[in-house]
Amino acid sequence: MSPVAVEPVSIAPPAMPSFKKHEGPAASAVEEINRLEAEMMRLRTEEEGRRAEVETARLSAENALRLEQERWRQQEEETARQRAQKEKQRIEVEAREQAEEEHHRQIAEHELGTLGRDRDKSAGDGAPFEVGQEMIGRKVLLSRIGYSARSSW
Repeated sequence: MSPVAVEPVSIAPPAMPSFKKHEGPAASAVEEINRLEAEMMRLRTEEEGRRAEVETARLSAENALRLEQERWRQQEEETARQRAQKEKQRIEVEAREQAEEEHHRQIAEHELGTLGRDRDKSAGDGAPFEVGQEMIGRKVLLSRIGYSARSSW
């Protein structure tokens, strides 16, 4: 085979000639290319606008979500704080009630002990049974009115 001579090819884009409509099929092809390029540029611009709108909407939604999550977290903290405060108050009320109950029990034990000693002194040896019965009666009475008799009488 013999070597083939290659002509250098121009890489620069050809200049767009301005043809008029009556100059033939080449002119209509150039017009069509120009129209399609203009349409392509318009579509690219619209696409960029839509992408910007979508990105703006996404950022707005993310911001709204963050704000909602923060508000929810604050509500949860407030609810937990209120629950803890109610529990603390309940414990304090229960402790006061137990202290009052213990105080009333000590008063009742003291009164019963004093009554038993007074009866024993005045009745002699036969009265311990009666004192025991009276102490049992008072213990029943105290338990009926709400006092806790936790001692070992």
